[in-house]
Amino acid sequence: MHPRAADIVLAAREWVGVAYRHQGRTRHGIDCIGLPLVVCWALGLYQGDSRQYPRRAIDDRLRDQVAAICTELAEPTPGCVLLFRWQSHVQHCAIYTGDTMIHSHLPNRRVVEHGYAGAWLRVTHSAWRLPA
Repeated sequence: MHPRAADIVLAAREWVGVAYRHQGRTRHGIDCIGLPLVVCWALGLYQGDSRQYPRRAIDDRLRDQVAAICTELAEPTPGCVLLFRWQSHVQHCAIYTGDTMIHSHLPNRRVVEHGYAGAWLRVTHSAWRLPA
């Protein structure tokens, strides 16, 4: 488990309800990769950013961005980033809490927290530990 898992989860929960906005990084709007980034920034874990990705995944750029700053895990642990694959590419990410996941979800038009089960389990590609 990440040494600051509880801090990561608490920081992510502070964003629940914020509107979805492609490449957003503020309280006025945030996208799925933006959420783990702003959590890292708030906790001093990482300060970089990249907005070199299209609205709809055409390659594994999202996976590559996460892999550049995180370490892949064999199993999800609280505070990690989950990557999800639809069709042929990784297209979405969320922060795992242990029972739920927190993510900026376009269909919901905001950051939401809900159970990590069912279809989400089936489309999970990998789990990644944020920088320590």
